[in-house]
Amino acid sequence: MMESKPLLSVLQKPNPNTPTPKRTDWLIIVMAWISLFASESSRGFVLPSLWLFVVRLGGDQASLGIAMAGYNCGRFAGSLLFGWWHSFRNAKESLLVALAVSVGGSCLYAFADFAWPGVHQLWALLVGWSFVGLGSGSLSVVRSMVAEHTSTEARVRFMAWTNIVQFVAFAITPVFGGLFSYVDLSVGPARFNQFTLPALVLAALNLVTCLLVAVLLPRVAPARPTAASAGVVGLARLAFGRRRMYMVGCGLYVVLNFVARGIIAIFETLGPPLFCAQYGCAPSDDVGDSSHMLTILGAAGLLVFVVIDPFVTRCKVPELLLLISGFVLLGVGALFIVDYASVGWRYGLHQFLAGAVIL
Repeated sequence: MMESKPLLSVLQKPNPNTPTPKRTDWLIIVMAWISLFASESSRGFVLPSLWLFVVRLGGDQASLGIAMAGYNCGRFAGSLLFGWWHSFRNAKESLLVALAVSVGGSCLYAFADFAWPGVHQLWALLVGWSFVGLGSGSLSVVRSMVAEHTSTEARVRFMAWTNIVQFVAFAITPVFGGLFSYVDLSVGPARFNQFTLPALVLAALNLVTCLLVAVLLPRVAPARPTAASAGVVGLARLAFGRRRMYMVGCGLYVVLNFVARGIIAIFETLGPPLFCAQYGCAPSDDVGDSSHMLTILGAAGLLVFVVIDPFVTRCKVPELLLLISGFVLLGVGALFIVDYASVGWRYGLHQFLAGAVIL
């Protein structure tokens, strides 16, 4: 016969010093993903019509470059600001402020086309688009929320899903920009057309998300792990060789990220006007054609994004080879687009589209 354990040993309480496994808090994760989708969809909604909106208000390609630079600088500042806010306060406050800033920036962007006396319309667009970029800087908060509220075993999977949500937000949403291509309605000084409606829809999306965050997201203080519990060794305590390797790796990551995202940012800025100039689309169809182009490219990129992880896992492709191949493709795609106009209209259009897909 099996010896039965004493009842007291069965009912004995667990050791309080034994760490309990962290469970996934689905409400916080879903709210983080909804906030991420609302903030990252700003480029998808507005980008197809941004170039023509700048021209409509008297700007040129230099003004378009300033607008994109303002957006990215605002995004950079927002990442620092809201990340610091989350570290010292909580995620709910930082997300609410970021979403409110996006709502205000989107409204100012749309109001740039309204007939307000004494308002410099182009400056209103530039300032509004910069504030939209500032509000979209909550990505660091979302990633921190996902890391804090998932178990160690599930963290990589949830981070991958977070990246998919981010990619879908700015790669697939351009299709909605084409829905407003033929809308042109004026109510007093207000104008609702293919330039203002995307920004107003973006403002409404961020406003609804802001209300959801205010009602559903609990106010949870950020986790503050100790060095002993996290098993983290300070950088100063590393050996000189390992410390140098760590710093070189961080610097290389920054440089590679700067080059890759810089190429993509340049294409996002100049891609729609170059496509419309090569394709020869009518002015009334420019926004719709740009939306279709960006949507197709986004769908292709999303397909690669979803397939690449199983491909690497099953085929055992070295990560270094994958990284080098990606940058080679970026260079080839950029060369295709730079020289597309020298081979004639028909072949030039095909070469431009091929370079865009490669990018």
